[in-house]
Amino acid sequence: MNEQQILKKIEAWDDQDKIQPIIDFIENLSPDEQTVEVMGELARAYNNLYWKNPTEENKKYLEKAIAVLLYLEKEQGDTAYWNYRMAYSHFYLNNLDQAQYFFQKDKDLGGNGNDTEIYLKCIEIAKEKGLTGVEVYSGGKGNIEYPLERFLNHLKTHAPRLVETLLPAVSDTEIASFEQKMGKKLPEDFVQLHKTFSGQKKGSAMFNPQFQRWVAFSEIEEVQEKWIKNLEETFGKNWQTISLNEAYADVNEVKNTLYSKNWIPFLQGQDYLICIDLEPVNEENYGQVICISYSDYAEQYAVEVLYFELAHWLGDIERGLYMGLITYDEDLNMLRFNATENAPAYYTDDEMTELVYSVEREFGAISEIMEDNDDAVLKCDVFVVPPNEDKDYYTLITSGLGAYKMEMPGDIPYAENIELVINLPASWNPNSHDEKDVWAVQWLKNIAALPITYHTYLSGGHSIPIGGKIPGTDFVGFVLAHCLKFVKGDETQPVIAQLSEDKKIHFYYLTPVFQEELDYKLEHSADALFDKFIEHDVPYPPVVEVLRPNVCEGYVPDENIHLLDEIQWAFNENIYESLMNFWDAVVGYNEKMGNDLEEYNPFATLFRSPKVKLLYEAWIESEEQLWEYEKLVDTSIFKNSPNEDGLYKAEILALCESLEPTFNAITMLLWIHNSLSNKELYENIFFEGFAIEGYEEDGTPVISLKVGT
Repeated sequence: MNEQQILKKIEAWDDQDKIQPIIDFIENLSPDEQTVEVMGELARAYNNLYWKNPTEENKKYLEKAIAVLLYLEKEQGDTAYWNYRMAYSHFYLNNLDQAQYFFQKDKDLGGNGNDTEIYLKCIEIAKEKGLTGVEVYSGGKGNIEYPLERFLNHLKTHAPRLVETLLPAVSDTEIASFEQKMGKKLPEDFVQLHKTFSGQKKGSAMFNPQFQRWVAFSEIEEVQEKWIKNLEETFGKNWQTISLNEAYADVNEVKNTLYSKNWIPFLQGQDYLICIDLEPVNEENYGQVICISYSDYAEQYAVEVLYFELAHWLGDIERGLYMGLITYDEDLNMLRFNATENAPAYYTDDEMTELVYSVEREFGAISEIMEDNDDAVLKCDVFVVPPNEDKDYYTLITSGLGAYKMEMPGDIPYAENIELVINLPASWNPNSHDEKDVWAVQWLKNIAALPITYHTYLSGGHSIPIGGKIPGTDFVGFVLAHCLKFVKGDETQPVIAQLSEDKKIHFYYLTPVFQEELDYKLEHSADALFDKFIEHDVPYPPVVEVLRPNVCEGYVPDENIHLLDEIQWAFNENIYESLMNFWDAVVGYNEKMGNDLEEYNPFATLFRSPKVKLLYEAWIESEEQLWEYEKLVDTSIFKNSPNEDGLYKAEILALCESLEPTFNAITMLLWIHNSLSNKELYENIFFEGFAIEGYEEDGTPVISLKVGT
């Protein structure tokens, strides 16, 4: 095996959290195969083996890791990775001076990952208090005592005016009185929070956006009563009878209600509360952190679990501070969330001014801004440019997506900041609430939210099926096309808004397409579809025309059941919500394995069927591990004795369903991967294709998965 293949095999085991097989594998390699990179993985595996069971006896693995790292010092001693591994080993051996030296060197070399800054702060506190580093890192009282101390120390250094807004700690008597009134014991982490400081002065806030303020212990009941009063005013006295929309609520984790007095707020925003939950669905999650987002529409009222422990929530806040994802805004005197998955991104005032100027220069004067006041994921307004002397159609442009820097794969040269555009006929009514008129605005916002929701990106040529038809049309999805402008004759260049020296916005048209057009694009390419548009005189820029010709009418994609034979993959615990993110992961894996997929079409048709039944074997603890689309072939397996891990070998049947009338190659592999992600495969984690078991009467293929070691 070459080094690349060895490292990929190690990575596959690591994804499955199988550490001992990694150690056994590397230790039994030949000296030629034990390269510097491979031996570095051995040191990491020793560290991880200790971490899985951090006992005194297992500290020998930390010492083994140090021995391997010292062997590699000549080749790797000047790398952040090597210094981090040395620091980690010394930290858990309580060699604090050595750990501090190597963590600092890791930071100086630009590593600063895996909590380097937190480890350094822990060492400072441990030395000051005469504790071990592990005692401090573990959190202290309620697992949150020392994280709170680090948080306050950071504020005292970087935001002293903000510290002045915090209120004094509460007494044990006040806590006991509250618990007696509630009839419940408060979680230790929540108690420790209020014994460190208890809320903020009114008129101040800790976090922006939404001006989030710490709730004082003395005002918990007041905040709750105001929230309930709002519910009564909006939904009436019987608001308790309203159930949550499962699309907006974690109903398997939280009580299915708009509010409960057992949800104790500790942070309050303009239209939401962050609370600890004293009546979770699962008792072991007592004290979990939940977010309640208010809406005047019950179906959009959201209650979701953020973290299962308050300490985990604070830990991510702390990391955000050290990584620069959360910064102090001196003018507002509060902490600001930058563009992260935890908070929406916003244009600055100067950027918005430039965006409006650019939109009006390129598309025409804005007559209206449809403001978005609901979406917590992305604030996405829509500019409306009406017909004018240069064009006989409306143009709608999003305003908000471009403030967010999309997560691009490293080798993708496309724009990171974009806005979406759709052109509508002059007959469109911007004031109508009819489905045939509002769909355009709604789908602009839905598609704009995709990069944030699924941590992915959008670019020219991407297609988005919607799983049905657009109201009043036969369109089943969209294809993105570059917004181009003509500069000289037929010469074009992209429409760009240069907002600042380091931020420019590209624009993409949303082009609605028929099913056959979508199939044709997936089978061939977006360029091939656009050529068809030209052949049939479909104009550019594209204007939504419900009665335009279907340029691929009658097209039926070819079926090729051998498409996945060319793909290599190792199943792991990751769940992929984005098809493009999954495809990027597959491409990266195959590159490391020396399997070039540059010419491979992942969207080619595997089956001409919207459904596929998948048979596979895995080890499970109970039927609760089955997804809602799965069932056991033999339900009597639990009458047998489990293996030494308490697991039962099961044959599982999964009904996989596509949003389209066909199944393409990468969608099928994604269904397989996500189905297996929560189950144990042991050594059999490598994809080796599938066998056709037959077809049902309606043409649904039945396949059985092949995996190997």
